[in-house]
Amino acid sequence: MDSEFTWEIRRNSVQGLMKPPMYNDYSGTTIIQNTNDASYRCEIKFIEEGWTPNSLGKFEGTVFKDYETVVYLLKGNWTKEIYVTDPDGENRHDLLILDEKQEYINNNFEDYVLPEYSCMLNQITPELEKFLPPNDSRFRQDMRILKQKQIYN
Repeated sequence: MDSEFTWEIRRNSVQGLMKPPMYNDYSGTTIIQNTNDASYRCEIKFIEEGWTPNSLGKFEGTVFKDYETVVYLLKGNWTKEIYVTDPDGENRHDLLILDEKQEYINNNFEDYVLPEYSCMLNQITPELEKFLPPNDSRFRQDMRILKQKQIYN
């Protein structure tokens, strides 16, 4: 059975319009619900930037089973790291770690120099391919050909 998920996008505010640097900040709670299996859901609370350093991008999430049993805790900072733990906060498993000293790649887009992480978002690895649905946009042949031409020209 295929899984489909629904969620509401939380408040997104653009900061630094008058006084740079400009950045996005999210706040509020998002509930992610599996429409085919309502027994699991995830609540993610995006914490609004405060006065303390490194508060931008912080979030805390909880994965529930049957609306009351906590299965996992999801924590991190969407600008640096995302990790999951068991309900006691132990047994940490890193889902994403972004290195602050990322290499920037000249990826043949003369106007854009993107970090390696951003360039790799559209890559399909053999491990990832097992989990992707057949209608994932990364499988579009026209986009694959275009990307190959940009990389090798």
